Amino acid sequence: FFFQAEDGIRDFCLSRGLGDVYKRQEYMGIRKRIHGEEHPDYAKSLNNLAICYEEMTDRNKAIEIHQKCMDLRRKVLGSDHPAYAASLNNLAICFETKKDWRKAIELHNMCLDIRRNVLGNDHPDVRTSILNLIICYNAIGDTPKAKELSQQLERKPPVRQQSMATTTKATDER
Repeated sequence: FFFQAEDGIRDFCLSRGLGDVYKRQEYMGIRKRIHGEEHPDYAKSLNNLAICYEEMTDRNKAIEIHQKCMDLRRKVLGSDHPAYAASLNNLAICFETKKDWRKAIELHNMCLDIRRNVLGNDHPDVRTSILNLIICYNAIGDTPKAKELSQQLERKPPVRQQSMATTTKATDER
């Protein structure tokens, strides 16, 4: 899976256990007290908590929290914001782990549309979205669609190694 960094916080889920969930809930409580529930930083805390649940393989809880994060970002930032697109991506990845390819493809396509419109076709996040869709289409055996998307990547300039490194490891924002 291809993940994306949202900010400099890279310490999420190091132990992949309950300690991180409690730590993320504490951070979320602090952000809620400081900013309120309708703030991008609170959404970021929701995202980080959802990733912890994913790491613990509690996918249903992760999906529930990612959905809240996505809804909050849409409300606060708008449906054309890169952070909203990142939430769509993260939710799609949860559905991938549940093998719900139809839902994952739907969300990845929504994410790709936003990223193309907002960031432009040559942005590394667009490439990441295309790669995620290729994974999904290959998983369901839709090789023609996966090849079509692969051809789009071949026409794009290669992503800098540094950019790809930040998108291929799990971080706060995937």
